[in-house]
Amino acid sequence: MYLDRKEWDVGLIREIFHSFDADDICRISIPRLNVKDCIAWHPEKNGIFSVRSAYKLAAAIKHKSVLEPSSSTNNPDNRSIWDLIWKADVPPKVRIFGWRVATNTLATKKNKFRRTITLDATCDICECGDENEFHAVVSCTKSRALRHKMREEWDLPAEKQFWNTGEDWLQ
Repeated sequence: MYLDRKEWDVGLIREIFHSFDADDICRISIPRLNVKDCIAWHPEKNGIFSVRSAYKLAAAIKHKSVLEPSSSTNNPDNRSIWDLIWKADVPPKVRIFGWRVATNTLATKKNKFRRTITLDATCDICECGDENEFHAVVSCTKSRALRHKMREEWDLPAEKQFWNTGEDWLQ
């Protein structure tokens, strides 16, 4: 960059970078005033990078839309669902498990299959269907048997309350 003329040294840029990168660099406008540079994360208003905002950006690029369940933490209509998870009087690992169930991000066979980590999505425990979050936590014969046994000790919701997947379970 020629500091005195406030313009790019296009020859040097084209010498160092690939042509498509050089074109992008040369399109960056140079401020007319002498201001100190700072590093800022564009997707956040405050300019501070966070894993959460990077995840949101990656998902938005992938889906070309707003994130699915995990982004709904910003949606006021769904705020109570996330408050129910994060403010629950349970150990942190239970909160994280609840969040992962609600956002369909458990390491289930179906999620592993979708990422080509495993060859099929069938539940290894009951072999009665694809192992997604709903199956693993609700419909698998072993998870139903476990809940039946747990009802002998604790006051758990009735089976009919487990209708849907993800965040619907929490309502």
